[in-house]
Amino acid sequence: MAHVFTTPQVARIFGVSEAQVRTWIETSGLKAYNTPGGKKRFTEAALRAFIGAVPGMEYAVPALEAALRRKDKAPGLGLRRAKQDPPPRKKRRRKQPPAQEQ
Repeated sequence: MAHVFTTPQVARIFGVSEAQVRTWIETSGLKAYNTPGGKKRFTEAALRAFIGAVPGMEYAVPALEAALRRKDKAPGLGLRRAKQDPPPRKKRRRKQPPAQEQ
């Protein structure tokens, strides 16, 4: 099964913003395909080709390898962050009106 990555996952692999990934698609030859819903997807082969074609991108190889290991362990999860429970909310105390003297 081919490994497929989303735009946020590719941004995390390269340590850049999602906007930078979109710029690379338009200007630097990063290959992506569109899903029926219009979302971009990247194959492992496209990422490796991009890393090899652009000087200075070798730094992303360890991050890509780590992402592939995670995808092999838990297919479909990829690089998604684990959702954490939000911290408990503090109860607000309403201010008591000053006591009126009679």
